Amino acid sequence: MSLEAGFLKGGDMNFAEDNNIKKLLVFPKGKFFFEKYQEWFTFDDEFFTEIIRAFKSDILPKPFVDINHRQDESYGEVVDYELTEEGLYFFIKFNKKGLDLLKEGEYRYISPSFGSITATDGTFFKWYCDSISLTNIPAFLNAIKKIQSQITLKKGGAMKKIYDFLKTKYKLTAETDQAVEDLVLKLLEEGQAKEEIIKSLEAKLEILKKEVEETRQKEEVAKQEVEASKKELARIKDEIKNKEVDDFLLNLVKDKKIDASQTSFWRDLALQDFQKVKNYFLNVKNDLEICKTIVNYDLTNEEIEIAKLAGYDLSNRKEYETFVKSIRKK
Repeated sequence: MSLEAGFLKGGDMNFAEDNNIKKLLVFPKGKFFFEKYQEWFTFDDEFFTEIIRAFKSDILPKPFVDINHRQDESYGEVVDYELTEEGLYFFIKFNKKGLDLLKEGEYRYISPSFGSITATDGTFFKWYCDSISLTNIPAFLNAIKKIQSQITLKKGGAMKKIYDFLKTKYKLTAETDQAVEDLVLKLLEEGQAKEEIIKSLEAKLEILKKEVEETRQKEEVAKQEVEASKKELARIKDEIKNKEVDDFLLNLVKDKKIDASQTSFWRDLALQDFQKVKNYFLNVKNDLEICKTIVNYDLTNEEIEIAKLAGYDLSNRKEYETFVKSIRKK
């Protein structure tokens, strides 16, 4: 029984003749828990009054049809309403794209988007429905019947092709006509079920991709930690080597094997090849051949050995001068 009809019903527009206009229950009367929002909503006379008040307003856009609450492209528009004991119905005028989606059965349910709003003139509306989405997972779940069970559509799309093919091939009688149509609907529902399975697999794939990315990030962090550990180990090794060299040179100074002023020179050599320097002081001996070659250069035997160890060619005047400057720094 109709409790209230909208301002268009009974006027110039004849809904019965306009195949694009479909009457759909958008807000069923009662109290419903929306799992998505973890909140209870009550659709009662007070709620319906506010929704209808907003719908009648000239300063708010009429609700339109979109897909999955994207609120971008329109597939139809609400042109009227009807309040019954079951709840609030909307008369929706679908455009061609909207009708094609309904005929193909791509979307099974509708889901309204609603909330409070303040218009540009400052008027406050407690409840306003701005859009109605075609979807396969509505916030109402099964509180609203499937679209296809609420409306009658002319056969179109895949269903029409199957139907026409069977009717032409087997010359169906009126008795078998309904049976075939039921079969086609069953096949379409099975197709929808398979589509849902595919969507479920796609969702699982996205989860796996996310897990793979998380694993990759963990591996990257582990790699960075390994590199940091390597650097720290190298730093510790350098620190130990520096201490060994410093301790070794300190003992040489104490034993008067080298002068304290030569410590910097020997330290540089030791850091390049510590073992070579240690071997040198374990096997110190005079090199008479070098002494004879550079006798006029005024070098001590110890300085001659140092030059040889450092790789200087003392027979070369330039290298000799470079060596003397490095070892006799003021």
